[in-house]
Amino acid sequence: MLVLNDMEQQLVEAVQNNDIPGFAVSIFNESEVLYKKSFGLTNWEEKNQPITEDTIFRIGSVSKSLTATLIMKLVEEGLLDLDVPITNYIKEFALKNDMYTKPITLRLLLSHTAGLPNGGDMEGPRDQAEWKAYMDEVVPNLELENSPGALYHYSNHGFNIAGFVAQSGCQKPFAELMKEYIFQPLGMERTMYDPLEALTYPLALAHEKTERREWKVQHKFIENVTNYPSFFAMSTLHDMSRFAMMHLNKGLFRGRTFLKPETIEEMHKKHYDNYTLDEFGSCLGMFTERNRGLKMLWHSGEISTYKCIYYLIPEKKLGFVTMATQDVGWEIIDQLIETFIGPAEEPEFTPVQVNEKILKSFEGNYLGVTKGYAAVTREDSDGMER
Repeated sequence: MLVLNDMEQQLVEAVQNNDIPGFAVSIFNESEVLYKKSFGLTNWEEKNQPITEDTIFRIGSVSKSLTATLIMKLVEEGLLDLDVPITNYIKEFALKNDMYTKPITLRLLLSHTAGLPNGGDMEGPRDQAEWKAYMDEVVPNLELENSPGALYHYSNHGFNIAGFVAQSGCQKPFAELMKEYIFQPLGMERTMYDPLEALTYPLALAHEKTERREWKVQHKFIENVTNYPSFFAMSTLHDMSRFAMMHLNKGLFRGRTFLKPETIEEMHKKHYDNYTLDEFGSCLGMFTERNRGLKMLWHSGEISTYKCIYYLIPEKKLGFVTMATQDVGWEIIDQLIETFIGPAEEPEFTPVQVNEKILKSFEGNYLGVTKGYAAVTREDSDGMER
């Protein structure tokens, strides 16, 4: 109880210090929520609706974890296959360089290794029929960053295409598939994509600061149906905690198998290693790294002024979800990890005398954490490349 009291005081201070208009956090194990707390208001211009665990937030790219879970559910049911060309499901699939269409599979799309660029417009069509224009006009003009399977390159387009594969294979709109296969079975009653539906519930609105340092609502709710699979889902603290607990519990939810343990293991497995000191890598619809000697699984999302993070520590059967209407969350996740796992060991650094030879040694080709291949060159003070 003392730990929770201390932690709550830290959370209150963090929210106050960051001046967040709306924020919610949960802490859970594999079967129950251990702690939840909400702060702020849904609308600071009206000031009449407090944030609760049932308030809807936009969750940005955390949507990708939902999409990947749907795909794996359909794989379990034999409706999709991770490792066959997606042209098996969408004959019209085309890229600027047609030689790369056949190698692309759902596994590559879900692990950000298909070579596709990031992209995805914040504003776009609202009509389900516009998916055809996206696949016929946008996707065929995408230029690959690298050949399929060669490197990691974060891509919204990859998840949009994966969502289109799901709805093509099942002959049902993507949002309906998500509701049928994921949201209803997990009791995620306020997780959705349609803003007109979301507006019938308490909804945390995006806010900006005025010149007088007061909160002002962003009176524009962006929409793009073709980005539903990548970063347009909306959810609540209650719902996302349920989703995360299922993953933490190896596919079990409320004593029943939602996904097979081997399916969860496949999702949580590192499919591409970025060769970083913290062993960062891409799984299927989430990322993994080592922190304090433990394997961590997570995804974060940003859209408009919203920020959402879900973070799992499987070896400790512990997880966190944060939702905010400002770009806040990682510092609070770090606080929670320190509270429950312990402080990180400070690495020892040996000072290095920088000279011409050392600078030259850094030149070369690298794998970037988010951008795949990168070339590093050196410029002199006159701006000339050497």
